[in-house]
Amino acid sequence: MRKFNIRDKVRCLVAFEGNKKIKGAEGIVVDTSVSARPGVNFKKDVGGHTCDHRCRYGYGWYVDPSCLHLIARRKR
Repeated sequence: MRKFNIRDKVRCLVAFEGNKKIKGAEGIVVDTSVSARPGVNFKKDVGGHTCDHRCRYGYGWYVDPSCLHLIARRKR
């Protein structure tokens, strides 16, 4: 069972893989298929990528689940 689902709202608690821009940033989970790390579409440009074309360039980042805090579950 996955810890996060598509459309869950999350906040990144720490800098991850050297990216300090994601610390404290909020976003929406957009990908859970690539690895054990969910792809997050952040509300701001975090110097990332597109999470396999699931968000605007610069706004996406694959983040270890232990670095994420669940704000709200996806709405069904």
